[in-house]
Amino acid sequence: MVKLKPFLDFFLFSNLFVAISFSALSFQTFKILYAPPDYSLLLFVFSSSLFVYTFHRWFCISKLSPDQKLPGHLEWSIKNKKFLILIFALPLILIFYSSFQLLPSQVIVLIPVAIISLGYTLPVIPGGGGNISLREIPGLKSFFIAFVVSFITVVLPVIAIRQKASVADVEILSVFLVRFFFIFALAIPFDIRDLVRDKEKQIKTIPVLLGERRAKFIALLSLLLSAAICFFQIYEGVIAAPVLISILVSLVLSGVLIFFSSPSRSENYFSIWMDGMMVFQTILVQISILF
Repeated sequence: MVKLKPFLDFFLFSNLFVAISFSALSFQTFKILYAPPDYSLLLFVFSSSLFVYTFHRWFCISKLSPDQKLPGHLEWSIKNKKFLILIFALPLILIFYSSFQLLPSQVIVLIPVAIISLGYTLPVIPGGGGNISLREIPGLKSFFIAFVVSFITVVLPVIAIRQKASVADVEILSVFLVRFFFIFALAIPFDIRDLVRDKEKQIKTIPVLLGERRAKFIALLSLLLSAAICFFQIYEGVIAAPVLISILVSLVLSGVLIFFSSPSRSENYFSIWMDGMMVFQTILVQISILF
């Protein structure tokens, strides 16, 4: 098991797993809407997610010292700075290739999302003590994550299927909101994990502002909202009963993981189990569609 640890650390801490998870959610959208997957779009989602996450990680560790006591993913990144450059360059090549397969309407709607993604890391917003990034706006960090992930994993696939996307479309809006509340709930435990460091750096996430217990309540409430919209989808004929059951199972398991999350949990608890819920949900949905 010890010999497997370096490979597991690479898979998790290099952001490969989270990029795969976002691609899985995009694949799930195609399946829910009973459309053939656009694999060039899935490649774009994977490569752009890997690029953005690696860029954010690189920016963060550039301000850190190896002498600091750091969580496992940051410690790994500092020790593997040169390797991160390779991980940083590879997605750029894949983005360059896959972006030529995108529709013009997809490129247009990606512009504000790209701005948000870069603004999440770079200090571009004027603040009292200097410029701040979007993630430093009190209480909004998880909202930005949920919006961007939901956008690229729902809106981009919808445009690939229908050539356009409208919030007035009940089917599209319901799929987006189910995804948004699911991702929002999953994002909060990561802020619980970073609770001590965020307090020290004065990053006012939901757990920092409201406390760990209330943050968990908000995350669980978000899962309930996601489930409630799923029942609405059944009523509107957007999804079938087997898909509903598969999503509800993943929401319940996500709720259990959120309930037992804490700053003392291991890195793997969050990197494997919390992020893994995205892949797990996609697998369940795929199985349910077969029946």
